[in-house]
Amino acid sequence: MRKLFALLALVLIALGVCAWQLPASVVVALLPAEASKFVQLHRLSGSVWNGRALISVVGVAPALPVAWACRPSVSPVGARCELGGALTGVATTDVLGTAIQLERVSMVLPVQYAMGTSIGASSSGVAADIASATLSRQTMTIKGSIRATDATYRAGAADVALGEVSADCVPAPDARSSTCTVSNRAGSGRLDGKLTLSPTRATGSIDLTPANGPAQRVAF
Repeated sequence: MRKLFALLALVLIALGVCAWQLPASVVVALLPAEASKFVQLHRLSGSVWNGRALISVVGVAPALPVAWACRPSVSPVGARCELGGALTGVATTDVLGTAIQLERVSMVLPVQYAMGTSIGASSSGVAADIASATLSRQTMTIKGSIRATDATYRAGAADVALGEVSADCVPAPDARSSTCTVSNRAGSGRLDGKLTLSPTRATGSIDLTPANGPAQRVAF
């Protein structure tokens, strides 16, 4: 019996060592499939518990350096990670629920977004402040805001100055998606919009009214 217990102890220790030394590339497999449509990780190094990578949002430049230091979590079963680099905050992975919970996440970066060759947007600085968020196969609830300074919008050959653009997001009544209100101030054009974010897609519309031109609507 003692030999059996000793063998089990050795097996558990070996499994623990292997789990502790899992490479950072395993993080990609832990991301919800729906999240990978919008967020991608590159140049991963270190381990699943202490590592670093470049994180990018599809269609938005540049990629951000991010680092993480994790420890096992019992409730929920998974890991709790302190984020560092250009992205700070706390991320908790729920292995059984296949979900990621974010708390107090913030970042600041310049942004350029392109949609084809004639439509795009840019900003000298975008600050994101996410109080909380839950991302899973069935849920995308976000409570927080995004602010873009010195923002411009391009339609064709003309640039429209938008000033400060903000998007304020709250969980929708169904507790499965999020609703975001888009607006701006101190620009030469007016921006108004409503977006609904779900795990599989973003829907809504944004109205842009230039100072000397007809209103334009982008619906998706």
